[in-house]
Amino acid sequence: MPMDDEIKVLKTGGKVDSFVEGLIKNADDKNELVQQAISESLHSLGNKHVELVLSSCLHFLVVNMRDLSTDHRVAILQVMEKIVLDNIDLIDDNIAHHVVKQAVSEMTSCKEVVPVWQTAASNLLVAAGHKFTNKVMAELTQHFQPGVLPHFFVVQTLGKLAVASAFNMVPFINVALGTMLPMLGMAKQENLRWVFSYTLAKFAESIVYYVENLDQAPDPNVKVEVFSDAFYSVYEMLYNVWLPQAKDSKLRVGIIRALGNVSHVISKAKLTEQLPKLIPGILSLYKKHSSSLDHLAITESFCMILDSATQIDSLNLETLWEPITNQLHSFICQPVDFSNNDQVKNQNELLRCFAMLNRTYSDKVVANLLHKLEQKEERIRIGALFILRHLINTGGHHMDIKKALIISGLKLLTQEPSLKVRKVFVQTIIAMAHHGYLELEGGEMMIEFIVRQCTLQDASVPTKKPADPDYTSPQALRSMCESVLHLVVTTVEIMEKVLWPFLLEFIIPNTYTEAFGVVCKNLSSLAGRKRERNDADYLIDYEDEANLPNARQLIARFFVMSGIPENGGQRGCHVLNAMASLAPNLHEDIVGVWSEVIPKMQVKLEEYESQDEFPQKNWNDLILHLLSKSLDCVDDEDWTIELGKAFVEQLQLYKEYPEEKGFCLKCLGVVMKKATKKEFIQSCMQAMFAAVDHRKEIEQQGLAAGLGFASAAHFDSVLTKLEQAIKLDGGKKTSSLISFIKEKVNTSENADNLLLKQTVMMSYGYVTLYAPVSLVTSRVDAVIVRNITPHFSNQKDPILKKYLINTIELIAKSLDPLHLHRKHPFSDRTQFLDYLMTCVKNESTEKLTGKIRICVFSACAALVKLEPLLSEADSHNVLHTCITSVLSLPESTAKGKSETYEQQVMQQQLLNSTVQSLNSLLEEFLLTNFSPTNLQTIVKHILPWVSSEKDNEREKAVSVLHFLVKYYLDHMDMSNKSEDMVVLGEVVGKLIPRCTDPTISVRNEAIMAIQAMLRIHLVYTDIPVDTADKMVDALPILKERLQKSDASVLFNAVNDLAKVIAKKFPTGAQLTSLVDALIEGLADSQALCSNGACVVLNGVVKLRGAEFSHQVDDLLAKLHARLYYIKYEQTRTGALRCVKFLSDHHLDTLMQCLLSYSLPYDESVVEFWKILAKNPSSADRVIETFLEMLKQSMPYEEKTSSADKKTSEKVATLQPLSIVMALKYMLEVPEVKETVGKYYHHLFGALVLKVGSYHEVRLPTLAEPPTRKISTDKKSKTPSKPKPGKAVNIVPSVLCVETLKTFFEIADNENICRVLEEQKVWIKLQSTSDYVCGIESLASCLAMHNPSQITNIISSLRSFLSTLYDTDRIVVAALFGQLIKDKCGGDLTLVDTLVGSLMGRLVDSCLEVRRLCVRGLGNIGDTGTEMVQKYSTTILSAMMSGMDDRDDIDNLVTTEAMSGLSKILLSINESHIRPILINIALKIRPCFEKSESSVRAAAFKLFGNLAKFGNGPSAMPFLEQIISNLTSILLHLNDHETGVVLACKHTLRLVGPLLNSEGTNGMFQKYMIDSAQLHYGEFINDLCKSLVIDFKEHIPNFITSIITAFKSPWPEIRSNAAIFLGFLMNALPDSAHSLVNHGHISSALLALLGDPDFKVRSKAAEAMSLLSNY
Repeated sequence: MPMDDEIKVLKTGGKVDSFVEGLIKNADDKNELVQQAISESLHSLGNKHVELVLSSCLHFLVVNMRDLSTDHRVAILQVMEKIVLDNIDLIDDNIAHHVVKQAVSEMTSCKEVVPVWQTAASNLLVAAGHKFTNKVMAELTQHFQPGVLPHFFVVQTLGKLAVASAFNMVPFINVALGTMLPMLGMAKQENLRWVFSYTLAKFAESIVYYVENLDQAPDPNVKVEVFSDAFYSVYEMLYNVWLPQAKDSKLRVGIIRALGNVSHVISKAKLTEQLPKLIPGILSLYKKHSSSLDHLAITESFCMILDSATQIDSLNLETLWEPITNQLHSFICQPVDFSNNDQVKNQNELLRCFAMLNRTYSDKVVANLLHKLEQKEERIRIGALFILRHLINTGGHHMDIKKALIISGLKLLTQEPSLKVRKVFVQTIIAMAHHGYLELEGGEMMIEFIVRQCTLQDASVPTKKPADPDYTSPQALRSMCESVLHLVVTTVEIMEKVLWPFLLEFIIPNTYTEAFGVVCKNLSSLAGRKRERNDADYLIDYEDEANLPNARQLIARFFVMSGIPENGGQRGCHVLNAMASLAPNLHEDIVGVWSEVIPKMQVKLEEYESQDEFPQKNWNDLILHLLSKSLDCVDDEDWTIELGKAFVEQLQLYKEYPEEKGFCLKCLGVVMKKATKKEFIQSCMQAMFAAVDHRKEIEQQGLAAGLGFASAAHFDSVLTKLEQAIKLDGGKKTSSLISFIKEKVNTSENADNLLLKQTVMMSYGYVTLYAPVSLVTSRVDAVIVRNITPHFSNQKDPILKKYLINTIELIAKSLDPLHLHRKHPFSDRTQFLDYLMTCVKNESTEKLTGKIRICVFSACAALVKLEPLLSEADSHNVLHTCITSVLSLPESTAKGKSETYEQQVMQQQLLNSTVQSLNSLLEEFLLTNFSPTNLQTIVKHILPWVSSEKDNEREKAVSVLHFLVKYYLDHMDMSNKSEDMVVLGEVVGKLIPRCTDPTISVRNEAIMAIQAMLRIHLVYTDIPVDTADKMVDALPILKERLQKSDASVLFNAVNDLAKVIAKKFPTGAQLTSLVDALIEGLADSQALCSNGACVVLNGVVKLRGAEFSHQVDDLLAKLHARLYYIKYEQTRTGALRCVKFLSDHHLDTLMQCLLSYSLPYDESVVEFWKILAKNPSSADRVIETFLEMLKQSMPYEEKTSSADKKTSEKVATLQPLSIVMALKYMLEVPEVKETVGKYYHHLFGALVLKVGSYHEVRLPTLAEPPTRKISTDKKSKTPSKPKPGKAVNIVPSVLCVETLKTFFEIADNENICRVLEEQKVWIKLQSTSDYVCGIESLASCLAMHNPSQITNIISSLRSFLSTLYDTDRIVVAALFGQLIKDKCGGDLTLVDTLVGSLMGRLVDSCLEVRRLCVRGLGNIGDTGTEMVQKYSTTILSAMMSGMDDRDDIDNLVTTEAMSGLSKILLSINESHIRPILINIALKIRPCFEKSESSVRAAAFKLFGNLAKFGNGPSAMPFLEQIISNLTSILLHLNDHETGVVLACKHTLRLVGPLLNSEGTNGMFQKYMIDSAQLHYGEFINDLCKSLVIDFKEHIPNFITSIITAFKSPWPEIRSNAAIFLGFLMNALPDSAHSLVNHGHISSALLALLGDPDFKVRSKAAEAMSLLSNY
């Protein structure tokens, strides 16, 4: 095609021309989504009509050159770019010529830089340049003339084109450079210099790419040298002129990037020559730039320069390497923000620079880095480690020969003080491990360093403040090193020979104690693998491994560390694993027992660790047992002694670990028990005393227990040592042991002696307990008591006092008959008890300060069991002192603000333990004399505290009392049945008020204590313990009820308790005592408790004194007046009981009196009504009266509105509202169910009518009730007149709904209530707009679950269809209509009555009544074919009449008529519907476009149901209707309302078979699934392909209907229409194009591009893209 300078639109002659024009005109739509849709549409059309779209775009740009906005031009240029890129091979030279020419014009027409516009034009040129490079260069050259500075984007386009099409552009580069180089000196503006730099960089990049890919290049003879001279000139200009002059950082960065690329092109000689200037110059630029992005550009450029420089042998670079490395190293040392991607990239580029230098100067680089590790500044050392780690990972063969040097140089960092440096050093060690460094000499030192870091504690190393962004905490470094060590052990196979058995060297030294668990974890993994593989080096020769500890030292260390498993990061599991894995290396005889026992211990350890508090003593016992068993297995005296010496030697390891030292002493005691040599025993005891820090209790306890274990075999020897220690005198020289101890304790003589005495006193207890039974009694009397009693006088030292008490307890346990297997009278017991009581009395009464009381009670409990029995005086003294000391304690949570929450919790835990200890003591007292008399003796000390005013005292007292009587019951001695249970009445009477105590725990304890007392009484009345008693056995159930805060629940519970008490309590003195105690309880300080006493007292009087009676008026008024002033519900409940008796004699009077009370009823009146309902006879009479009153009364009155005198309002009449409220409360009582059954249909009818009547009805103004003359209470300070009721806003409709709900709950089974709840019927009934739906749901539930009542309900409600009240007629119409739908519960004979009733109201004055009647008559369709046929004429007439209702403005009746017709059509004969079939279809068609979604849905559904009659005589007429309505149905298939969508799916499924199109019907049946999400666009696209085949002749009508929908008020429908039209026209074969009016279609679619809704515009553009063939 010849070139034509005039741009013409290359039109196709079709309507696609106008589409393209319209899309181009609207390409600058305000909405981004529409812009995108238009762009995609043009792109799609352009791919099919390349010349049309490109020429149209070009023409539009030229014609509208002055009028177009920038955004519009950009949009068109971007579309052109996409089309050119996709169709570059289809574009002819002429179009290409114009595209290039216009793009250059767009790019250069404005001298100012407009980036968005000119970038789009530049990109278009680059796209065209992929094929038409010559044309692009020809046009660009015209704007790139020598001596004239070019446009910014001309230069930039040259650069982008060079990269995009390197093979085509490289031949032009020399020419371009020839023109460009002279311009460089002319360019003064910084933006021009930047773009020249950019383009020159791209030229160099393109040349390098060309040369590197010569095998693909068109000219393989191209060499870099061809361009070297020119680029050297470029280099000189950039570096020597522009760079020094550049003020803008962006320009400098651009120049720097260019220099990096240029360095690859200039000659090696020139580069070598320039390096001394270039490198320092580049490095100096870092100071001029602060941006991380700029730094990245400098580093990338410098990296390219180094890459070029290191590829030549340049002495200049060698002389520069030191300043290079120093400066780069300083940059590496700067902190990196890892959230800043540019900084991270820059860091990586800096490391690459070192990697490049390392290729040539590895010796110098490594030496320099090692030298920097010796610097003082930590950042320098960190930077050196970063670089070194990178080189180790990437250096390859350059680093292999330097491994030994690096290892040697890094040794100094093993003593590094900085945590940050240590962290990086550890990371470097990981790299070294993976590359075989640690196998060399010095590698073990690196491992030791990591292990040492695993011992770090948070406070062990001074660190910088956490404000430091690079702060590394000791804990973080420790966790890291733990992970690293495990990683090395488990994943780096080459490290096994380094680590085994080297890790064993860390087991013993104290330095690594904190890392013990970590070392064991890795040892167990390493040893386990070797043992499993049976490696030759698994078994260790300790003689060859001189640095390793021996087996006995390892065993001793393992046992001690495993004994405290929670320390050291829960090391227990790891230690056990290590022991199991190393067992063959420790002793062959223990392998078997360890293999058996250790797995069990691991399971036990997991169980213990899951508990809230780790049971340390139990675990210690397991470990000591394993140690003892191991010694038995070895059975070698010498080996045992050597092991003991190992324990002794290791005592010094635990100076800072008191728990471990204490356990080590216990282990040593176990070893001593197995040994026989006296010298060894003596040396061990001396070492134990020497090692113990007597200021630490856990070490003292460890020594005492160890000596105790030893005393089992060396009792006298141990006693001798203890006696020597106790007689220690500060001023005398004695034996070596005493001298050693005196030297050990060398601070304050008195204080030190006191600490020693504490230890010795504790030791006496353990030694006595574990001593041989045959020797203990004689030694206690002769030695031990004599040595400890002198210290009883010391009450100032709390620790010594505690140890003495513990020793007394242990001595008592050692003398226990069960322990001795014989009785032994202990003559010093009274002395011991006096000391213990003195200790208790000296304790603070304000607050628990320690466990002295617990210790004392435990010791007393042990002493009580000894012979002989305690005297009465001793018993009284101990009981009174101990009970008082606990029950008088104040609350555990102090009122002061100084205590923290944790301290308060600890105080509470201590108090609980103290009470438990007291219980144990009282238990022992009971066991000494198990009789009612002894029980009474103990109880009398507790009872005064049960009624205390303080909550905490009552709580403790009742708890202790319950424990005591329960224990008595469980351990009763039947031999003392002759004794009278004299304490029964007093105890139970005191406990009954506590059953309603404010503290829940007191209630629980009290009720259980009462049960225990009653059970004790039953046993004493010859009823065996195991004999069941339902009333007494049911008392625990009351405990659960008493935990509730609800007053009525408490009342019922206590009332039941009263029945049990009244029935089971004996007569005589006990009953008298009970009543006396209850009367006393009425004055209880707690209101709840006094009320509880009142309830029980009333219950007892009720069951044993029915002769009380009162006058109705006076009693009711008195009760009601007094109840207002009673503070607690339980007391009110007791008083309310009287009403039940009154109703038996004066029901009518009582009922009228109660109805006169104001609304809402107060709680007292509510209870009165409930009591009446509980009596069947009174309930029948009350409800019958209420029904008659409701029938005769008006529900509301019409009154003038107080707010607006021109309007009226409904005001509820008071009497029926009062009756409804009374019914609500009466129906809550279960006993009324039988009465409800009698009056079921009457109650239902009355209540359901009231639900309708009271909507939008307000409450009347309530007057105060009449004042009654009532008797006054002379003792009362307040008048007996009742207070006014609390004002509550009663909503009459809500009240009626609640009453109806209560009616169903009491009257029907659970199913109907559940269904009503699930369907939210109660919520609907309360809503004025939804209550009709609620009525229908009620009717449906009745028909399904209680059909027997339907006949009576219809009979009782039928007359209300003629009532004056609209609400009554609405309720009955809704109810009757729903009953028809539900087939009257199965009794179809009732349908006649209902149909007749509803037909009579079709002309009702109320629109809602008419609507419900039409709905109800339509429900005939749900009753079955026979009923439909029977009423077909009547119902069809009613439905057609409904569709013609002139007053139905909102189409409510019409909708119901259509829905009803839909149902009827399913069962009606074709002959009945044929005459009106088309009439119906025509009537409902306008409803397809109604604004109400319910109307549209009903219309579509009805039309679908008409399809049933589409065969036979009506086939052709109905098919015409289907085709006429098909487009409407398909358009609404994507309606914004879900109900309409479902209706359309329903209709398409039904009409599909009538279309005589397999393809169309198949799609309808496949995709019209209600529950499935339809992809509308895809569906319509596929459907149209079928429509154009099977309905070709109807396509014009389809299109007309679719275009009509363009005016739909809903944007969704307009959008659907647009895309529908597009797919339909796209699917239409070429032969059928003549059937449609192309002009009408195109103008309609183009008009949609101006639609106000952006979605419509978007879909219109998308539709146009489908019409490329028009």
